[in-house]
Amino acid sequence: MSENVDNLILTQLREMREENAAFRNQVTSELAELRNLIGGQGVILTSIAGYVHQVEERVDQLEGDKD
Repeated sequence: MSENVDNLILTQLREMREENAAFRNQVTSELAELRNLIGGQGVILTSIAGYVHQVEERVDQLEGDKD
């Protein structure tokens, strides 16, 4: 009976190891997707900042023309 219990425990441990490995792979994949999204957001924010800067410069030019 002890051998059966040992085999059952080993089987359960193997299953848990496989589940943990699958979970780790899923988390790794999701983190990679998140990094890509964050990187994309950074590019968008940089573009917006550049546009805002151009608008500010144009406003300064127009205000200078009034004087």
